[in-house]
Amino acid sequence: MSGSWHVLQQLRMFNILQVTLRCFVTWKVVSLRFGQGLEFSRRAIDTKLFDKGDGSVYERLNWIYNVGRHFDPQALPSGDLHRLWITNEGLHSREYSLTFVEVRDALKSLARMVDKIAGSSPGVLASSLKET
Repeated sequence: MSGSWHVLQQLRMFNILQVTLRCFVTWKVVSLRFGQGLEFSRRAIDTKLFDKGDGSVYERLNWIYNVGRHFDPQALPSGDLHRLWITNEGLHSREYSLTFVEVRDALKSLARMVDKIAGSSPGVLASSLKET
């Protein structure tokens, strides 16, 4: 019985790891696509989304987007498996965190802005994007 129990525990841990990795990859894709969407939209309306060091959602998203895209596994601090990790609250790194609520609100803001891109002036669009 103990051999079967051990196999079941290993399968359970494998399933947990598999789900965790799937979630992590999904969030990396979300941050990548969201970052690209913000960059395309920012260029379309010719505005700046954040100032370096302002700690805004857009600055943190940009940082997480860049870290997820460009990191050297050999340069990871001791004990870290990756530069980013997921918790029940959101996506984190040693430097920044982004909650799921912040991501949801920023996505809603981006969606509103994209809806307006076709017919509005850049000033109106820039102010609607910064309303998060």
